[in-house]
Amino acid sequence: MALSTNFFYDGANLQSSTKIFLDKLGLIPAPNGFYKEGGIVREYLNGAFVSTDDCDCPNNCDYIAELTDDTIAVYDANFNVGSSTGAIVLRATPNNKNFGMSATYNSTAYKNVYVGANMLTTVGDFVIWGEIPVIIENCPNQTIARSYSNVPNYVMSANVFNIVGSIGPIIANTNQVFDTSFVLGMIIIPKTSAVINGVDVRWYGLCPNFDATIEGNCVESLTSFEVFSDAYETEDDACKGSPSSATNFYCVKRNPSEPNIMSYDVAFVDPNAVTPMPAGYYIYQGGSPKNIIRIGNDGIILSITECK
Repeated sequence: MALSTNFFYDGANLQSSTKIFLDKLGLIPAPNGFYKEGGIVREYLNGAFVSTDDCDCPNNCDYIAELTDDTIAVYDANFNVGSSTGAIVLRATPNNKNFGMSATYNSTAYKNVYVGANMLTTVGDFVIWGEIPVIIENCPNQTIARSYSNVPNYVMSANVFNIVGSIGPIIANTNQVFDTSFVLGMIIIPKTSAVINGVDVRWYGLCPNFDATIEGNCVESLTSFEVFSDAYETEDDACKGSPSSATNFYCVKRNPSEPNIMSYDVAFVDPNAVTPMPAGYYIYQGGSPKNIIRIGNDGIILSITECK
């Protein structure tokens, strides 16, 4: 049985650490077992790590696939995200534009997509990577502000998409379109309950010959990190400030296999990704020189810089 809780390393991340503890002071050793961060899994035995593996740990809701179609199409999936708490993270990287994503969990529709330094929010049914004005690259003479009828509908069964018929109309309005280039986007869904364990996901390929990589995950345990100040208004103020006692925050990584926190990861106050970390400049690492982490709107990490 997997245990999801907070652990504390003696290094910068799991891969570089030699020991792991249950408390910040390093007084309570963590129990024997396997510990996972991103794509790294390490076995801890009697106070020492004895193995390190790159692991794509299989379970009933980890899924990654390349979606391609020579026509407009919509793909549906339901992922059983299990009984753990944390964050459900859905990722998509389109290789051409006119591609959209939405999700529903616990009767709530999620139409906010984290893309780079921004969170895209729409009053429509989904967020779509597109062009403004509304003529779409690789989709000549078609505008995004139109109704799509008789759209082929693929539904995932046993980890395979099968066509089940067609749906429509699907309305794609200009207020749902964001000029995002070809970048990874995430829907982050807080999961605070062990009971509700299914999330419905829909991907929209609203241009012939669309191409995108999609990923659906089981609940992710957020990465814990510490800051040593309240939020400052400017980087200069943070660099001049004095470190205080540590405060824990939690991060969803754009790339789960990346061992370190990076720009455009998303930070939260709580380990279930309910409340984004407030915007501002924080002392991230003390010492000389100090490192400053800048948090933008919606908890997006904009930069980690060294004081001059």
